[in-house]
Amino acid sequence: MHGWFFLRKMMNRNFYFVGATVAFQELDTHSKQRI
Repeated sequence: MHGWFFLRKMMNRNFYFVGATVAFQELDTHSKQRI
């Protein structure tokens, strides 16, 4: 059970990191298109 909790914790961290990276790339492309 402890391993499952750790796995879920790592998955959550990776999910937030990927979401932030995708959002940053979206902002970057939009700002480049605007210029």
